[in-house]
Amino acid sequence: MFLDNKPEMNTVLWGSVYVFDFLYKYNIISEKTFLDFMETSKELKGKVIGQYTADLWNSNFIHHWEKPDCISETEFVEESKIFEKSISLEYQKFTRLRSSIAEELSKIGELSQFIIEGGKNNQETNDTSLLDDLFSMPDDEIPKGTNFSSNITDPIKVEKKVGRNEPCPCGSGKKYKKCCLRK
Repeated sequence: MFLDNKPEMNTVLWGSVYVFDFLYKYNIISEKTFLDFMETSKELKGKVIGQYTADLWNSNFIHHWEKPDCISETEFVEESKIFEKSISLEYQKFTRLRSSIAEELSKIGELSQFIIEGGKNNQETNDTSLLDDLFSMPDDEIPKGTNFSSNITDPIKVEKKVGRNEPCPCGSGKKYKKCCLRK
């Protein structure tokens, strides 16, 4: 279903961690359900990173979200580095890509094993998307005028909005609505 919609697949997979973190934090789901989900999501995330390493840059917006409480800072940062690095990685077997992300894999913890497994699975199957097929075309078969870099944009950093009743960020001690809201 998601083969040609990798950013959407990543949004759902990584976004579900935030949902389950919220549900667990407010005792809507049990600890067992939460821990089972976290184990499953770690395995799925690892397989996605391993199988689609060269495509991860399309989904790096995920790491501009605030880190969920249930993910360690190290895992979040190292995973982000892999996503950022992926824009410069070529479409090749994971055994070659693995050396490019070896430093991150050594720091990311348990997730690294799932990433390596995902990479191995990618080598055993010939599971390619339309995007993979396009990049594997000989240059003379790519339609003229195709510009691969035209859709690449810098990620957008979203600032957290100040609520009307929160203290004003200027430091006056007043509520935002009574101080700088209309400025």
